[in-house]
Amino acid sequence: MLPLHVYDSAACQQLNPAARAVLLELIRRHNGVNNGHIAFPVRDGKRLGIGQSITSRAIGRLVDAGLITREARSGFNLKTRKAAEYGLAWLQIDGRSPTLGYRDIPKPEVKHSPATDADSPATEASMQREAA
Repeated sequence: MLPLHVYDSAACQQLNPAARAVLLELIRRHNGVNNGHIAFPVRDGKRLGIGQSITSRAIGRLVDAGLITREARSGFNLKTRKAAEYGLAWLQIDGRSPTLGYRDIPKPEVKHSPATDADSPATEASMQREAA
């Protein structure tokens, strides 16, 4: 489940569609006790309709945004295949406190256009014209 305080965070709101899809898939794979051990190989992005390279970039965005943590790297050789494992940052991982890294992402600055900015000269001039 994605808590509202996480969904409403700047980190989550700034995600692209691929990163949102991967985040939702990681949440779906969380069973209540496996946080930090949620396996997600990049080839599983195909299930979401995205390629491996886009899936890899989406995971990187999620890690950079502080929404997930990478707990174990993937490893493949002739004897073993190990998918990377992730944790959801707002939940405890193996008894450790949540990392809450998503809280450190600042909200983007809102840029005002002259037509909507009350302090802009264009607006003051138009107000003077209307008053005359």
